[in-house]
Amino acid sequence: MGPDPHEIRALAHRIRQQGAEVRADARALVARGHAVGWTGLAGAAMFDQTVAQAHVLTRIAARHETAARALDAHAAALEDALALVAEIERRVRTAVDGARSRLGRFLDGLIDAVGDDDETLARFTAPPPGSAEWLQVRLPGVALPGPLR
Repeated sequence: MGPDPHEIRALAHRIRQQGAEVRADARALVARGHAVGWTGLAGAAMFDQTVAQAHVLTRIAARHETAARALDAHAAALEDALALVAEIERRVRTAVDGARSRLGRFLDGLIDAVGDDDETLARFTAPPPGSAEWLQVRLPGVALPGPLR
C-alpha cells in the first residue's frame, strides 16, 4: 500500500497547528516584552531584540503554513492519481474479463470467432491492485483515461 492522502492531510493539519502555536508564541513574546517595564537604552534594546525574535518566529510560522499548503496540494494530487489508477484498473479488468469470456465461449463452440485483441487481452498479467504500474499499462482495444491534470 502506498501513501495515504488522509495521512498526508493529517500531517498538514499538525504542521498548520504547530505554525499557529509558533505565531501565538511570537505574540506572547512581544506582550511579555511590553510587560517588562524597562526604560532607557537597556529597555529599548531588550524590546528591539524581543520584536526581532518575534519576527523570526512569525517567519517560521509562515513556513509552517507554506508546508501545510504544499502537503494539502500533494494529497489532492495523490487522490487524483489514485482515482486514475482505479479507473485504468477497472477498464483493463473489464476488457480482460470480456476477452477471457469470449475465448472460453469460442473454445466451447458457443461463438464462431473472437476479436483480434482477445488473445492478447486474455494473456495480460495485471499489476498489483492500486499499483502505480497501472499508469504504464497499454493494451490494444482498451480506451484508457488521459494523464493527470
